[in-house]
Parts: sequence; C-alpha cells; structure tokens
Amino acid sequence: MIYLLSFLLTFILCVILVEKPIMKAIPTKRGLHVVDTPTSGGIALLFGFSIAMILNSNTIPFILYILVPMVVVGLLDDKYKIPKLFRFISQITLSILAIYLMNGMNLHPFIIFLIVFLTTYFINAYNFMDGIDLMIVLESIFILLSFLFLIDANSPWVFSIHIMIGVLLIFSLFNYNPAKLFLGNSGSYFLGMYISLLVIGLYFMSNINIITSFIICTIVVADTVYVIFRRFFYKLLSTYHDKKSIKDSIILGIKHITEAHCSHNYQQLTKKLKDHKRVVLLLMLYNALWCFPLAVISANYINYSALCLFVSYTPYIIWCYKNKAGLEIN
Repeated sequence: MIYLLSFLLTFILCVILVEKPIMKAIPTKRGLHVVDTPTSGGIALLFGFSIAMILNSNTIPFILYILVPMVVVGLLDDKYKIPKLFRFISQITLSILAIYLMNGMNLHPFIIFLIVFLTTYFINAYNFMDGIDLMIVLESIFILLSFLFLIDANSPWVFSIHIMIGVLLIFSLFNYNPAKLFLGNSGSYFLGMYISLLVIGLYFMSNINIITSFIICTIVVADTVYVIFRRFFYKLLSTYHDKKSIKDSIILGIKHITEAHCSHNYQQLTKKLKDHKRVVLLLMLYNALWCFPLAVISANYINYSALCLFVSYTPYIIWCYKNKAGLEIN
C-alpha cells in the first residue's frame, strides 16, 4: 500500500507539473533541447519519496531533514539562479548536518572534511550530468540497483532504495525523449544528495567500501573529473602562451571550469549521434557490462579494489579524450 501510494503521488505530481508548470527550462545555445520544457521535477520525486518514508517509519526520518532543504535550494536555483557561493555553502552545511545525524562527528577531522568535499562535489557533478533526456534518471537507477545487489537484504537502506527506484521509474515516463518534464536543479540536487547519503551510510556500516562506490559511479565521476581538468589545463596553457603570468593563467583556468558549457562526454556523443536514446543506451551498456562486474569483484576481493577502479575508469577516460570532452566543438 505504501509503495502504491508513493508511486501514485509521484505520477500525479508529474502530470500537474507538466500541465501547470511552476517554471520552464528555456533552450540555450549550450543546451541540447530546442523547446521550452516544464522543469523542477524534483518536487514530484521528493513528495513521492517522503510520503513513503514517513508512513514506513511513523515519524520523519533523518534523511528528510537533509533532502527537503536540498530540494528547496534547487528550486531557488531553478527560479532565481542563486549565487554559486550560497549554493556551495548550503550544500556544505547540509553535508555536515548529514554526518552529524549519522553519528559521524567522532571521525578524524580530515575524514569529515573529505566526506563533505566529496558530497558537495558529487551533488554538483550530478547537476552537470543532467543534460539529456533520461540520462541521469537511468544512471541513478543503475547505481541504486547495483547497491541493492551488493548490500545485505536486511540493511536499513533497502526500503528507501526500493522507493527511490520506484519514483524514478515513474518519473522516467515523463523524462523519456522527447522529455515532457525535466528534473531541474531541484531534482539533480535531490538525487545527488540522496546517493551521497547512501554512500556515506553504507561506508559507516562497513557494507560497501568507498572504492566500490566509486566504481559504481564511474560515469558520473570520470566524466566530470576529466572535463574539469581538461578545461582547466586548456585555459591555463592557452593563456600562459599569450604571455599571461602563471598566477593570472591559474585564475583564468579556475574561472573557465566554473563557466556553463556543453562539452561533457555524453553531450559530445549526443552532438555526434544526434540521438539522446542511443547515447543513453551506450552509457548504460558501459555501466552494466563493464562497471557493474568490476564493482562486484571489488566488493568481494577488497585487495583488488584499486585495480578494478583503474580498469573501470581507464576506458571511459579514453572515450572522453577521443570525443574531445571538455573542449567546445560544433
């Protein structure tokens, strides 16, 4: 009954957001869509997920104290394009709150710093990857199914993973190309934060080592890290060759990676193939046939985790290089 109510609520809210949009995404030169499209689908995901979590626990679970304000920040960003500083501060604050609520404040300060940094990075990486229809939705489903396969059936995270997969499947009906509804920043922040909390929670419970989590998230992490470094060094070297000082070149390189662009690997592939569906299919095949088996090996043979991570990332990084990810091309 809880599942049915959650999924039905998600469906109804998606229909409302399509028919009576709160806001619309306007096509831009760097985007890969050509028509105004209702956005902020994160509202539907949050409500469908929240009602199930509350009914299942008969209280407000700690995770909602993190996810609700995260979606609010996303909505404000969708509507008003809030300053980057405010966005980062809110994400960092919520990451610290999450560690506190999961009783992790007794960890070494460096570990806490690392968790906060990686959580903030992952939330924004998720936002970067939300650029073509169904891409980040199916990526999220793959990540969640992978964790579901690897963790114990009695894990306290199992129910929330089931619910999240369900609401994502409902949302996919509206995000299928050509999309009738986008996640928006509210949706990408919501999913990025939830998966970050899941990784942290499983790490605290010693169910999944952190390297296995990074293997499962290969496409999100490898794509964004590669693009950041390529854009930074491309700008740094080009400006340094123009007789700029090394200090100015570094500053310009940092500014360059914060500018909006359309040069991630999946975006370059979409420009080449001119088909969202084929690109998503290629990426999901890479996940299922390459990343997932390596994640299973790393989870069962911890001594080989680092090797599995290297094997998982290397082909994708080569793929990024061949597609000139990080460089603006027509």
